[in-house]
Amino acid sequence: MKIFGIDPGSDRTGYGCVEVHGSRHRIIASGAIQTRPQASFPEKLLTIHLRLTALLAECRPDCVAIENVFYASNARSAL
Repeated sequence: MKIFGIDPGSDRTGYGCVEVHGSRHRIIASGAIQTRPQASFPEKLLTIHLRLTALLAECRPDCVAIENVFYASNARSAL
């Protein structure tokens, strides 16, 4: 089974794909999609969309997991 994970972010979106066979795990792909700091939010979303679409077509995972976006006003209490 191949599992593709996404750590969302508008400036940098992390991703990783692992293949699992019983208790054995193998990394297929990992990295981050970096957007241009001066790009507008819609441009950033398009960049992320196009790259994730290509990665998903390349890796062909059986399932995808996306980390929840978490916001906290106080970073110390969030930890």
